[in-house]
Amino acid sequence: MIRGVFESIRRFSKNDDGPTAIEYSVMLGVVVIFCLAVLINFGQVQNEIWQDSSQALSGLGDDR
Repeated sequence: MIRGVFESIRRFSKNDDGPTAIEYSVMLGVVVIFCLAVLINFGQVQNEIWQDSSQALSGLGDDR
């Protein structure tokens, strides 16, 4: 009986390749979309910081 259970588990693990590949590809797609969203947001924040710094520094040379 135990041998039959182990044989069933072994067969199930061998036949699980198709759905596993699909699940991994979906997870990879979610991770890629998340990373892109983070990078886009990070770029926008950095752009605002550099623009604010540039505006603050551009006014310093006008007091001659």
